[in-house]
Amino acid sequence: MNDIQYREVPLATVSALSGADIATLRTWIARNPTPYRGQKRGRNLYFSLREVYFYCLLRRLVEYGTSIATAMETAQQVVDDTPADGPAPDATIVFVHLRGMLARYDRNDLLDEHWPLAAAHLQLGKLWRHIVKSVHGEDRAAPRPRRKRAA
Repeated sequence: MNDIQYREVPLATVSALSGADIATLRTWIARNPTPYRGQKRGRNLYFSLREVYFYCLLRRLVEYGTSIATAMETAQQVVDDTPADGPAPDATIVFVHLRGMLARYDRNDLLDEHWPLAAAHLQLGKLWRHIVKSVHGEDRAAPRPRRKRAA
């Protein structure tokens, strides 16, 4: 099943995982030009894991002083480039402010002269595992052990 269609995470959980309060999340969702907007069921909003990942990245980029528009665009690019089962466990990305733009580098590709300009150093694999564990209580990629029936 496509994760974007599998929305199960309520807004309050997205708030707790991202660190953004619910009012801020609602404002971001209202102005969000990306497909990561959640789905309304009745009076509640529900999100997929990838959408939760988007808002967690967004919150961290804004926390590092990036404008909301640039942060949304950058977070969308990162999530769009992420495989369906999440980033590699050691995936780390560095964001650098260069001439008003936010440049994205793999940790190993960053030039020495850009390190002092680093705005954010995000461990994407660690963030993804934290989201999955918080939502599912385990690593979603790991198969669930089967219980033996009592005779």
